[in-house]
Amino acid sequence: MAGLATHLDKIAPNVTTAIGLALFGGFALHLIPNRVFERTRILWMVLPAPFQAIVLLLFMALLFKTATAATVPFIYFQF
Repeated sequence: MAGLATHLDKIAPNVTTAIGLALFGGFALHLIPNRVFERTRILWMVLPAPFQAIVLLLFMALLFKTATAATVPFIYFQF
């Protein structure tokens, strides 16, 4: 337990690179000032609907990419 693992799959086998980036991105969003969010909201509202649809489809593709069907059993079930 005290060893230093060099690979993420040994530490957290369910966390893929895409999920790790999503978690890091979510953490980074907490560090952005509110005024940036307000400007982004205003910019989003003035964008044309087709461009908004493309952005939302790309976001859905990202969510689909981070989803995984494979699960790793709970560690205590192995004992």
